[in-house]
Amino acid sequence: MLPITLCPKKNYELIRLGNKYDGGYLVDQRSIKESEFLLSGGIFYDFKFESDYIDLTNNNIYCFDHIINPLKYIFLWSLILIKRLIFFENNERILKAKKNITKPIKFLKFIKGKKVSYEKKGIGNDSRDLYSLDTILKKISLKKKYFLKIDIEGSEYKILDQIIKNSDYLTGLVIEFHNVTKNIKQIEKFINKLPLELIYTRSNNAGEINEYKDPEIIELSFSKYALSNNDSKFKKHKLDFPNNPYKKEIDLNFFE
Repeated sequence: MLPITLCPKKNYELIRLGNKYDGGYLVDQRSIKESEFLLSGGIFYDFKFESDYIDLTNNNIYCFDHIINPLKYIFLWSLILIKRLIFFENNERILKAKKNITKPIKFLKFIKGKKVSYEKKGIGNDSRDLYSLDTILKKISLKKKYFLKIDIEGSEYKILDQIIKNSDYLTGLVIEFHNVTKNIKQIEKFINKLPLELIYTRSNNAGEINEYKDPEIIELSFSKYALSNNDSKFKKHKLDFPNNPYKKEIDLNFFE
């Protein structure tokens, strides 16, 4: 079971941005519309969340991801496609390979949009490949309201203090936490210190479970403005779909 700290206190009025499955997040609409830009860490080739944000707000977005390599990705999936064709694998797997080959092409087209700024840098501590949140916000604006999306594959723990430090103008946040069992105290501390309301917690069934059948990957949504739709006990939202539709969902249980 997960600590009660990770359980939202109420049910909130939420919308979904991003894909139906992996890459989609439940957010408070006002926290999106009150923001003046989106800061997205860990976009990879899935930019539906960012695209939906632009459609809702017409604001600029700033994307950071240092592991993107379009040519390498296309080459890899071209080899996989050839292999699947040679061994007469099923059509679904062949179509998936073809779709993956087109992802970098669509991504390159997306980042050329007028509202999109992309840098091949990650978010973390300032180094050759990474920018700190402080550095990024100094480049964009220190006094504009922003929405933050963080999906950086385990490096999120390195920037939790940075998020808290830069929360004055933060309207909302979605963040994916990995290796939850190992880092549960850090997550609790972050929730208690962040001056935003925890509005949704969901398990990511693409990850593993621990010995207590709790998820090792969770996704949390926060807002400065969220309105609850009732006072009933927190429950799964109708727009909460599994990250992997082919795997069993992981139930969330909380303890005091």
